[in-house]
Amino acid sequence: MTVGLPAKKAVHRLVQDYSGYISATMRNDSLYVLHAPSNNEEIAFIREFKLSEFDGEEGCVPYIYTQSGVTLFRPFFCKNDQLYMFGKRPEIFDLTTKQFLYSEYVAQANPEWSESGKCFIYDQAVYRSFEMHSYSQGLDVVRDYELAGHLPLDLEFYLPATDQYFYGFSSSRMAFCVYCLKTQTMLLELDLEKYRIGQWPIKKHVVRYESMLFVLAGNSVLLVDLELNKMVAEFNYVELEAFQNLLSSGHINGDAYAYKISAARDGFVISNARSRSFMMYVAVSGTDMQLAWVKHSSSEVTVINTEGDLLFGIEDARAKAWDKFTGEEIWQASAGTMASGIELGDNWVVYTHPSGDLQCFRWKKPYLSPHRPS
Repeated sequence: MTVGLPAKKAVHRLVQDYSGYISATMRNDSLYVLHAPSNNEEIAFIREFKLSEFDGEEGCVPYIYTQSGVTLFRPFFCKNDQLYMFGKRPEIFDLTTKQFLYSEYVAQANPEWSESGKCFIYDQAVYRSFEMHSYSQGLDVVRDYELAGHLPLDLEFYLPATDQYFYGFSSSRMAFCVYCLKTQTMLLELDLEKYRIGQWPIKKHVVRYESMLFVLAGNSVLLVDLELNKMVAEFNYVELEAFQNLLSSGHINGDAYAYKISAARDGFVISNARSRSFMMYVAVSGTDMQLAWVKHSSSEVTVINTEGDLLFGIEDARAKAWDKFTGEEIWQASAGTMASGIELGDNWVVYTHPSGDLQCFRWKKPYLSPHRPS
């Protein structure tokens, strides 16, 4: 997905007057917004905003989904043309048929489950965690709303699995694991203790790009090839002279190490959203990882990588973009934002927050960095 520099003013600012909870996700130029009310007397609903066609009249956009009894924020994702709703009574909604593939408002296969949990589909079976934020009891396998099996895994996962590879961090020991749903075998287990920084807890996060996993664990980023079922490279960012200079100069301190990673074809960016924070971009070619730049900030930073030459993010309560090859700030929105999340679509970047005020920016032509390596 090639990205460009938007105008400084948002084209749309959506859901500015709603008293409930908002979740948002994108597919192409469609922004899907899940509204969950703060009381049981109203319904939850999803609207699909086709941003390139939208005329600004929110009330005229029809619901594609309604549900009663949802009164909490629900993590919300679009994967493989399906909407996944984690949290209270998890659901999976097919955008092609506009039908539920799974909904615990229809039935709950195991009475021992917590009301809130996570789920995903593989090979026409639903895999459901016992609780939303606890993974020690593994996953139940459900077919046609009946229990069909159990996986005794304790892997913490952030997103729904979209193929045979199920991966995450063990909740009982300091390890990262990759499990194959197709063969029901553990493909990889990585001990993470050696990546600990002093006595600090190991901050960890994982993202996937095609067949590669980028695993942030303590002082390093580990590159895992799913086709080879092994770790192929590691990158210790804490040992870098540039990062040590940030520490010694007092620009960051304490446990202000990276806790988030975002990856694309040509590299990854790591960051820590603290009052004194930093972000670092690392170029990746095959298994070779090279520091491009690192910069600090006196305010919180949230940043995501893209397929183009830009990083989009939030700094000092302002939507921003940086040239990924230099770290130079080259765009800033004219108005502030309370956003905590960022969604990318075709020619759109949307800044989101659970309280609403979704700011939608559009670009017209790709940004081509003069600093892109030849």
